[in-house]
Amino acid sequence: MLISFSGCKNGADYYTRGVGIYPGNPAEDFSPNLVVDKINYRNLAKLRSAYHSSGYDYNLTAQLVTDGIIIHEMPDFISFSTSQGVLPKNEREWLLDHNSVTALSIEGAEIWIQFELNQVANIPEITGITINGNLTCSDKKPGGWEFVCSGSNDGVNWDELGKVKGAGLPGQERPNPFAKMLADLKSQGKDSTKRRPPNPFAFFSGPAGADSTIPKPSFTFNFRIPRNIRLINQSFEFNEPVAYHFYRVNLSAPCAENWRFGDLDFYKNETKLKMAPSHSFKSAWMSAGTGEEWVYVGMKVTRLRYWILQYVP
Repeated sequence: MLISFSGCKNGADYYTRGVGIYPGNPAEDFSPNLVVDKINYRNLAKLRSAYHSSGYDYNLTAQLVTDGIIIHEMPDFISFSTSQGVLPKNEREWLLDHNSVTALSIEGAEIWIQFELNQVANIPEITGITINGNLTCSDKKPGGWEFVCSGSNDGVNWDELGKVKGAGLPGQERPNPFAKMLADLKSQGKDSTKRRPPNPFAFFSGPAGADSTIPKPSFTFNFRIPRNIRLINQSFEFNEPVAYHFYRVNLSAPCAENWRFGDLDFYKNETKLKMAPSHSFKSAWMSAGTGEEWVYVGMKVTRLRYWILQYVP
């Protein structure tokens, strides 16, 4: 028996795209097709969230891995250490931020502060260094003091750049801002004909005054200046411009109990330089070097719609 069908086309000439897919006729489908681009490429991680195991400072962080900026030079980074150890990254730029409020506190009669620049960075030339702060000292200890500024390129061999020393106490005596007011109160207290002025600090005793039965706040105010505070503002002027990777200031005073410094300024002639790396942007991530380090990018992909089968090297 012979059965023939007419009007049917070869299945290779016509087929549908699948059940429920519109349009079913491939000839009516004008949507784009995913093909491999062998010439151009796109940064799929650009501006995506990035996370790191650690960061050397607050400038060289993981989000700079996905910002799309490519650099070919090493970023700027610094290190600060004192006679008490290496400073953590949150205190690393305190002496360079031109803000005396952010200060380092160091105890001891003989201390040092060391500033290190990146070994491959472009080291600027300087003609002077100024250190600014104060010193808490004891008048029961002997006087005499010596400050030395040195430079080095390896942290081992040092060249002396400047030295100052003297007898007695270093720096200048810190003025007492309440001295005149207290003197006026004492003089008026001796003269019975003058009316005593109101106590300027009476407000802090509370609305109940001196009543001991009324609850009082758990804090008190002390307006007396601490004793034996000396202001330190020492400058080192060099004979010629220098450029070192390491700078160290040694400070020695037998009477010293505590040193507090807020500024370490570098000068090129009369210009104050910006030595903090936060003033020089470089798009790079740098780990803190604490061990096994990693950085990963969150692509925010919930499902994969296409598999690219062809590998493009």
